[in-house]
Amino acid sequence: MGFDQLFAAELLWSLMNGKTGSIAKTTFTPQKPAFPLGAKNAQPLPRSTPEAQGVSSAMIAAMIRELAGYPALDMHQLMIVRHGSVISECSFYPYKTGVWHASYSLCKSITGLAVGMLVDDGKLKLTDPITGFFKNRSSRMIQSILQRNVTIEHLLTMTSGVDFHESGVFSGDNWVKSYLSSMVSGTPGTVFDYNSLNSYMLSAIVTQVTGESMMDFLAPRLWKPLGISNVFWESCPKGITKGGWGLFICPEDVAKIGQMMLQHGSWQGEQIISQDWLAEMTRKQVEVPADAGNGYGFHVWTADRPGGFAFNGMLGQNLIAYPDIDMLIVTNAGSNELFQNSLIIDTVQKYFGVGYQPADKLPANKKQYEALKKTEAETIDGSQTVPIFSLDNLKKQTQERIESTVENQYKKLLNKKSYDLESVRAGLYPLMLQVFHNNFTYGVRALSFQKERSGFYVTFYEGGDEIKLLIGFGKAPVSEVRINGESYLVATQGEFAYNEDGNLTLKLDIAFIEEAVRRKIKIFFKDDRIETKWGETPGIKLIVKGLRYVLTDSSDNFLTNAFNNRVSPDLVLELVRATLDPLILGTLSEKEDDVKKLPESEAKAG
Repeated sequence: MGFDQLFAAELLWSLMNGKTGSIAKTTFTPQKPAFPLGAKNAQPLPRSTPEAQGVSSAMIAAMIRELAGYPALDMHQLMIVRHGSVISECSFYPYKTGVWHASYSLCKSITGLAVGMLVDDGKLKLTDPITGFFKNRSSRMIQSILQRNVTIEHLLTMTSGVDFHESGVFSGDNWVKSYLSSMVSGTPGTVFDYNSLNSYMLSAIVTQVTGESMMDFLAPRLWKPLGISNVFWESCPKGITKGGWGLFICPEDVAKIGQMMLQHGSWQGEQIISQDWLAEMTRKQVEVPADAGNGYGFHVWTADRPGGFAFNGMLGQNLIAYPDIDMLIVTNAGSNELFQNSLIIDTVQKYFGVGYQPADKLPANKKQYEALKKTEAETIDGSQTVPIFSLDNLKKQTQERIESTVENQYKKLLNKKSYDLESVRAGLYPLMLQVFHNNFTYGVRALSFQKERSGFYVTFYEGGDEIKLLIGFGKAPVSEVRINGESYLVATQGEFAYNEDGNLTLKLDIAFIEEAVRRKIKIFFKDDRIETKWGETPGIKLIVKGLRYVLTDSSDNFLTNAFNNRVSPDLVLELVRATLDPLILGTLSEKEDDVKKLPESEAKAG
């Protein structure tokens, strides 16, 4: 049992016991800036009709409809590129085209490119032992015993065997020292063990070699030549770019990186990275478990077509590249799938995988192209096409008018009402995002409702923040909010209903449109009291699956052992469920302004 597991178990235990705030041992400093809405891509790819690039508009439209038809995928953005031209792009309501998106592990492949640049420069070799770069970071004796055989190549192929995994980042601020002090399982280079801390160590090595963060190192070498200006990459408490996660980047910029690779490392006459490195990077270097993918290169997955490769991030962040047909597909989503084998990739392969062969050029087909543009538009605005002159449409419009009248009555009923929550343990920011960004909630202590000329609002009072969301009914307007000093774009859709007990209910679907996770809240009104049911998607099944490293190890009952057998495994899972989907009661505040007064102790904590 590694100490990273112990710290992860301790963190989970704190969450299960309702603790909030700075519960990780890692220092939190707000980093994420606001995305500049309205910003244009500094170097956009050319646009073309699919037929001009040898692809059928009808086939693309069919794929979009199929992807949109899987609710569990929660598609966000899609871009298809052939011969360097964008032939289709759309966002899926309420997500926005051209907004950066969390990439999760997709960014590992960009870390692989940074390492390749230093290999090209002669400043790194695949055979370099990693301990040689950190002689002052940890005991030389410990390093020589534990990690003397771990090399750059082992980090790139996820075969280091080092037992310091993702959960270890909550154990403290010095991740390099913790990694170098960890045990090594087996012989490096023999077993594939996907570990984001391998990527982090590569980023740390880039910093050791260059004297600058990997984010800054890439600025003149990748970001600027490709016109990538709207990009942000989180760093650890020591200022090292995270490397394996934490990158926010626009789909078109991901596509440009992929296109540069299809062009053998060249971009507008400049050689960004060598063709030799790309050939080795995208070649299968190690076998992976059958349920994980086709194979793994240097921080890149291999794909199904000849020479194909993929950047992959959990929950549906993908760049799928097919060099043999000069095609790229970029996706962002909030699916319930963690790994490279997924329904999104299966669907892409169904249309463009092995067996598909596009033409050099197809005759223009105005009807099919207009149908494709209509399909793209429908995903963007969330609309469904219905005939203008039809009885069904008339009934629909009449029902909408009735519902609008009723909603206005509910809004007036709730206007200026505030409720204090009896338990301060759930945050507006979903738990999965709290963990990924080390931005833990101080808990929503109260909420209030306001009906204003500009719309209907719900305000959440959390820590020292007042987070005011504009609620749409039928549409999801976007609010820019700040959570613990970080800026997020949030689209919120509301729905009034009655539950089986006859209580008025307000359902809120809160989409963090730069992320892959949504917050779901149901508020049940009972006289002067409320019940608030908190959830998030992807939901508890996925989160528990992702916690398998924490919940199991060589012994069958890791958590129960970690907590000295105080709890049973079944109780642990029930506590996890209660943590992820809590039910919190609230009472009507006597005065509207009472809820806005933050206790002095909480003000200092926030």
